Amino acid sequence: MNGIVRAAADGTAMLDPAALAAVARGEWIVPAPSAHMLGAAIDSRRIKTGNLFFALRGERTDGHRFLEAARDAGAAAAIVEDATDLPRGLGVLRVPSVREALRSLAIAYRRDLDDLQIIGVTGSNGKTTVVRLIHAALSGAGFRGTHAQKSENNDLGVPLTILNASPTDDYLVCEIGTNAPGEIADLASLSRPNIGVITSIGRAHIERLGSVAGIAAEKAQLVRAVPAHGVSIVTADSPELDHELSETGGGAIPSAVVRVGVSPRADRTIDAIEPESGGTRFRIGDHRPFVPLPGTHNAINAGLALVVAEACGADPARAAAGLAGVVPPSMRLERSVVGIGGGLLTLINDAYNANPESARAALAMLGAGELDPAGGAGGQPRRVAILGDMLEMGEHTDAVHREVLGYAAGLDGVDLVMCIGPAFAAAARGTGIRALHSDDWTPDAIESLRDGDVVLLKGSRGMRLERLVEALGDEQRRGAGSAGKVG
Repeated sequence: MNGIVRAAADGTAMLDPAALAAVARGEWIVPAPSAHMLGAAIDSRRIKTGNLFFALRGERTDGHRFLEAARDAGAAAAIVEDATDLPRGLGVLRVPSVREALRSLAIAYRRDLDDLQIIGVTGSNGKTTVVRLIHAALSGAGFRGTHAQKSENNDLGVPLTILNASPTDDYLVCEIGTNAPGEIADLASLSRPNIGVITSIGRAHIERLGSVAGIAAEKAQLVRAVPAHGVSIVTADSPELDHELSETGGGAIPSAVVRVGVSPRADRTIDAIEPESGGTRFRIGDHRPFVPLPGTHNAINAGLALVVAEACGADPARAAAGLAGVVPPSMRLERSVVGIGGGLLTLINDAYNANPESARAALAMLGAGELDPAGGAGGQPRRVAILGDMLEMGEHTDAVHREVLGYAAGLDGVDLVMCIGPAFAAAARGTGIRALHSDDWTPDAIESLRDGDVVLLKGSRGMRLERLVEALGDEQRRGAGSAGKVG
């Protein structure tokens, strides 16, 4: 071990206090505890026993206010800038900058992970899902490792992901995001993956990346960071990425590249994709795995995960079986049954984020009945799409919102479309599609819904479409209260 980890007396790994102070350019104001320190958190609610707590200052809060909560949650030590009003029973390392200390410590700790397979995942859509699928495939094949939690894919999330790995693991899966040029190269230099994965190329964050070609160039920086002894596993279904990774595009790539997808250009083809109760079955090579997620795009995501598992040396059959145990991330095609009036509707919450490609994919599944309840009792349900604005589209905003509404209106299997936000409201003028009031849209939406509906929520995170879930819960509670009264 040559980073910031040393072996404890019992042979387990622990963070070395002296190395921590040296790397972070800090001073122990309160001595480090004798107990094992390992792992990290920036949220006191997510601390595990023995973790370091990084007291970050942000626009809305200050981690220094939560030192006592961090201690009570089991933190071994805190990294701070301000050493006043310290709680008892917590080691304290004072540093010039907590944010810089987090990065510096992650870089040092990464050296202690050289024996692991480090897998970096980026893409316009499906990053978090593919991270979960890789974890499911590898753990299903008997490997031990960790992965990024809750879309931890920025300059804070990637260091946390690294610091929460164990040097005795087999693998670590990092999610790497971007919304501006240069971010992927920076995060790749931090994580130093030996397997790079690009899930898709679409128009997410096009406002700051300029064009689909610009997005492909930014995503390709992950592949350029993979060393010659590694491998890059990428979507076969993006001509822009193909060009970027060619000799005439962005130039030579150090590692081998394996393309996965439905395109004839694929090195590993995904085909025979069929909806099945609770998910999707597909074929890749000699295997016919099942993934408990709907849609062609999730079959491709699962195929990418299987090829990654094979690159790590996993048994393909065991990895394929492991996919069935994937736990999907929240607000990505998250299904719930909620009450409305005297009945029930099926709500598909896919509102973690949105761009034109992911919106069209979700609408296609809705129209094809892939989001309908299993069994189909009572005939075909009414299918409803509630669409929220797609943010960070820049000069493309008007065009992409018109495109998505036109696509939704042309789907025979979608019975009702409603939209929320100024961009969709402008696009809906003259189309007959109903635009709801941006600020307080939930009562009008609820009034338009009825028993048996299948309702898709799709929009950017900033639109907070999950408010409909909360509003339906409030309405159900009010109904139950009224029903209990005697007039």
